[in-house]
Amino acid sequence: MENADARVWVIFDHLHATAFQYTPLGKTILGPAENIEKITKKDIQDYISTHYAAHRMVISASGAVKHEELVEQVKKTFTKLSANPLTTSQIVEKEPAMFTGSELKSSLLLHVDGTSATADDIGRQLLTYGRRIPYAELFARIDAVDAATIKRVANRFIFDQDLAIVASGPVKLLPDYNWFRRRTYKLRY
Repeated sequence: MENADARVWVIFDHLHATAFQYTPLGKTILGPAENIEKITKKDIQDYISTHYAAHRMVISASGAVKHEELVEQVKKTFTKLSANPLTTSQIVEKEPAMFTGSELKSSLLLHVDGTSATADDIGRQLLTYGRRIPYAELFARIDAVDAATIKRVANRFIFDQDLAIVASGPVKLLPDYNWFRRRTYKLRY
């Protein structure tokens, strides 16, 4: 199983290297081996002290949790963190909703099937949006996506764009790049 997981990561590394050539996005997330070997304990400590700060964290809980007990535990555990007042909502822009309709709505509801998943969801939304978005609002955003929105997005990002293709395993029957490219060329409505 571990080998299969490693192969998937290698494929994604190649895909990003192909799609984002000559940019930082094309680099592997782990970095080249020579860089990893040069990392020192001080580098890691500096990174942690810079990035693991209070203004970058959300403490979230759901279920049968007493608020006062949680606050006391957080105070005890996280007292050494910087209290920088900057919040993520001041530096993170809201992303537009992405259309996939009822499947997306179902996935969102099924994802929060327990207290751990709910706490993760609350934390993710607080870090991204600065607040918890009610499902009614989230579903309204999804419902606002119509055919014109999909057409506009497809024309901008899919049709008549260069492709990045990576394959693994027996690829004899995989068509060449031009076959794929012809199927997106000038498919504008």
